[in-house]
Amino acid sequence: MNDFTASNGVKISLDVAGDYKFEGNESLYDIQKGGSNEQALREFFRAEDDARLGRWRWPENPDIYVCGESVGFVTVVDEKDPANPGTWERHWHDVRTDLDRAGRAYFDAHPEPKPWHDAADGETWALTVNGIESAWVFRKSEWERISDGYLLRGAPASPAISAGRRIWPEVAS
Repeated sequence: MNDFTASNGVKISLDVAGDYKFEGNESLYDIQKGGSNEQALREFFRAEDDARLGRWRWPENPDIYVCGESVGFVTVVDEKDPANPGTWERHWHDVRTDLDRAGRAYFDAHPEPKPWHDAADGETWALTVNGIESAWVFRKSEWERISDGYLLRGAPASPAISAGRRIWPEVAS
């Protein structure tokens, strides 16, 4: 983690020597004495641990994190009550508790990958773009509509695409 912005807006980065640099003039001595950047430094180290452990923190309540996505399920843990984790499934809609809300927020922030997201250069797909299905070829980092050469940027995961199936090369059944 090279650059980090804490919830209080303080920016922390590591320089080439591995020393912490803060936006502003507060020294490490001031931080050790409980200065205003202490919270930012704690969040920085927590974010490093989260990245190492594969955790996602719920922005509304950073005491709750999500981990272990497997086959559409995740584990949701409240650090204030770690002995009672919850499980959340991608397609559940019954939201009652903070653990439920965190699970829903995780899946909202991590949409289910669609088949066309993994399109390879030169493949032809039947894509539904803005409600209209037509044939498109994927070239490098954008879709080109075969009928008129129109380019769809932001691909392969353009939000304009709502459905798709590969038509060439044919998919083996």
